[in-house]
Amino acid sequence: ACQVLVSYAMRVALPINGERISPVLDVARRFLVADTGPDGELGRHEARIERQDFVAKAKGIVGLGPQVVICGAVSRPLEALLVSAGVRVIPNTCGAIDEVIAAYVSGKLTERAFLMPGARVGDGAFGAVTGVEENAEAPNRACLKGS
Repeated sequence: ACQVLVSYAMRVALPINGERISPVLDVARRFLVADTGPDGELGRHEARIERQDFVAKAKGIVGLGPQVVICGAVSRPLEALLVSAGVRVIPNTCGAIDEVIAAYVSGKLTERAFLMPGARVGDGAFGAVTGVEENAEAPNRACLKGS
C-alpha cells in the first residue's frame, strides 16, 4: 500500500463534529486546523465557516491556509474547487480527530479503519491514495463508534 509520510511542516484542515471527522464536508461549519510535522502535531486551532454555497465554502477553507483537507464525503464541485486552488483533498475519511491526525502524520491514514462506511476503495481520491486492495464491502465498525 502507498503511504504518505509527513516529512515537513504541513497545515491540515478537518471538518469536525464533536470529537470526530464531520461526515459531510459541504455542510460542515466547524473546522480543526492542525499544523503538523514529521514528529507529530505542532499546534491546532478551531475555525468556523458559515457559508454553504460551493464557491464561498471553498474560499473559506482555502482562507484557512491548508495544504491538505481530510474529510468524509465531499461533493465533486467542492472537491474540484479545492483541488484547483492547490489543496489536496483526502475524502471518505472517518474517525476520531486525534487518531486521524496521528495516522496522517505517521502515514497510516490509508488503513481501512479510517475509510467511511459505505465508501469503496477507489471512490474519490482516497482510493487513489491508498492503493488498498481489500474487500471494500466489509462493514467498518471503527467509524461507527461514538456515532
